[in-house]
Amino acid sequence: MHPKIVDGIKAVLYGQVLSMILSSTFIFTQMVNQGNIFPYIFPNEMMYHLLFLICLLKAGYIINLYKTKVNFTRSYYIVAMGTVDVLANMAMLKSFEYTSGISAVLISSTSAILAVPMSYYILKSRYNRWHAIGVAIVMVGLVFINWSKYDQNAGEDASFKFTGSFLAALASLGFAASSVIQTKVIEVIDEGYPWGALSGFGTVSSIVAFIIANLTPLHTEDRDLLLNSNSPYAWYIIGYIVALALFYVLSPLYLQKWSAVNFQMSILTADIGVYIFNIFYLKASLTALYTTGFFVVLIGMGVFNMAPVLAGETEKEKVEDHIPPVTLK
Repeated sequence: MHPKIVDGIKAVLYGQVLSMILSSTFIFTQMVNQGNIFPYIFPNEMMYHLLFLICLLKAGYIINLYKTKVNFTRSYYIVAMGTVDVLANMAMLKSFEYTSGISAVLISSTSAILAVPMSYYILKSRYNRWHAIGVAIVMVGLVFINWSKYDQNAGEDASFKFTGSFLAALASLGFAASSVIQTKVIEVIDEGYPWGALSGFGTVSSIVAFIIANLTPLHTEDRDLLLNSNSPYAWYIIGYIVALALFYVLSPLYLQKWSAVNFQMSILTADIGVYIFNIFYLKASLTALYTTGFFVVLIGMGVFNMAPVLAGETEKEKVEDHIPPVTLK
């Protein structure tokens, strides 16, 4: 079998493993929401602390790596990556309080589209007409979805209608930025498993999450609602924390081998898992317009993925290009 085909199969299979893990985090969140509990600070704080503890297993290697390969510019990337991701995950969980899980997950999945201009400027990736058509189709689908929600919630306060969509859109922007920046960090720091990128991400995220959690009075309410709730909800949150931490531990391996945009595309099937869960378990009622919009978005993502994203030159390649050839005399 041709090496490129084998590589493509590996990318798809690995991507679907990540997608299933991510889908489980959304499902755990919805299970907690069934108890009218909408935590968004405490679960993420605990997850980032867990990531930090995992990175301590390779503390010696990581310290040596940072001494030799991390300068001011690269430190800036790492701080930005961790901060943006914390805010994105908090916005994502908060959006579940205002809109359905399907809407939140679907809107946040457009991070694949938002990653396009970011990877163009940061990673120098290149795109063609298929990518443009895919983006246009996705935008049409999102219009259908928000139109259907407007019809369903015509009697509700207008500010409540789109708060969930707005928060999910912010999460989408954050996820796109985080994955693109992480790809850049992996490119310039790590050659083996990207412990350096993960440790920087985990450390910064843990610190930022701790600051947010302890500088806002909402943290106490967020935490106490969970700890004082019935035991199943606490277990669902533990499931969310473990699943998302596992997702972050495995994701750098994908980003190291394939692009940030392909990564975002691979986890799109998490939407389908949440969709099926809502239909068959939560017995969600979806309008024809909403369902149409859902599948239009998925079609747009498929069209976008019809053409490969051409990667830009890495820093290592740029350096090698400027090394003059050696002439033997």
